[in-house]
Amino acid sequence: MAGWFASHPGDFRILQQALPYNSAMSFGRYEAWGYDPGVQRRYAEFVLAAEHLDPNSPLTNVPLAYPAPALRLLRCRYYFVPAGKQIAVGEIPGALPEGLLVHEVRIVQDRMTELRQLQDPGFSSDQKVLIEKMPTALPQPAVFPEDVVVTHKDSDTLEIAASASSSGMLLITDAYSRFWKVRAMPDSVQQSYDIVPGDYALIAIRVEKGNHHFTLTYEPPLFRLGAALSALGLAVFFGLLYVTCRKPPLARLRTEQ
Repeated sequence: MAGWFASHPGDFRILQQALPYNSAMSFGRYEAWGYDPGVQRRYAEFVLAAEHLDPNSPLTNVPLAYPAPALRLLRCRYYFVPAGKQIAVGEIPGALPEGLLVHEVRIVQDRMTELRQLQDPGFSSDQKVLIEKMPTALPQPAVFPEDVVVTHKDSDTLEIAASASSSGMLLITDAYSRFWKVRAMPDSVQQSYDIVPGDYALIAIRVEKGNHHFTLTYEPPLFRLGAALSALGLAVFFGLLYVTCRKPPLARLRTEQ
């Protein structure tokens, strides 16, 4: 498998049905369904609907039966299935990239209607995006080729540069959460961005015409508190270690006696 991943570079997801779940993690790759301990509710509901399962089910530890076409919206490009003693690899046509500019929106406010429309094989996922409320300004048709580049990525942060030929929606094929925060860089044409759910489970951001440069950071409310407590714990530990090591050997011996 290491050889296959080495020969297929790129930022895409896979659907794992041949090897144990979570195996893609050992190769530094992403799965459409697997090891993430904190699956977002919308993402789970999208996947369950794509697999013709009940999106109202609270279960997330569900083995996926087949590579549903709608998984292409999650940038799931390949699936692995057992073939005797071998592993067969198939491709899901039309898998989206991590970020793309879309210039057509459709407002769908009913949850089940939106999920059904997204499962339609004819849904043009690279041309339109479903959102749940009217944007402040409607997108305009693109007038020249556009570009979206993820310049940096780690577990909690994305840095994105995009060139929009006209106003539109930037669709990012990562799971939507209200805890994503956008911070514009000084060189960005737009200094304020709003995040909304796009295609029910993904990240959509309205952008104006021009060059955009910003970071997306995942900041759940207890993240900062947890980080502060961890830093305080480390500070106390190293402080005690410093005090202990500064004691002369005899003083330490008397203390131990």
